[in-house]
Amino acid sequence: MSTDPFVRTPAVYTDIGNITSDSAGRRFRIIGFVVDIQENTGFTISDDTGRISVATDQPPELQTFVRVFGTVAVSPEGALLLRAEITQDLTALDKQLFKRVLKIVQAAPSGRSS
Repeated sequence: MSTDPFVRTPAVYTDIGNITSDSAGRRFRIIGFVVDIQENTGFTISDDTGRISVATDQPPELQTFVRVFGTVAVSPEGALLLRAEITQDLTALDKQLFKRVLKIVQAAPSGRSS
């Protein structure tokens, strides 16, 4: 792990349902549909595994299929929040092809040694 303050850890792809309060401070990238907009504060994104609020000052349109890169935070009430760094519109993405490729990538050996 780098000690350089300008080097960030990778944003790991995960399903929303895998994000817990133990994930606070970690960077993730998630993919899903925008299901709710909170004016000037963010939006809610949903996938097949759950929902999470995303903090941003530029929410996409409702029902947009997006990928969000961000850091997990937990509110004082215990609610999970993803602080968006990047939000990408993936409306044109072939979702079935993406799911097939993702399964192949997840099944492949990581190539990392322990």
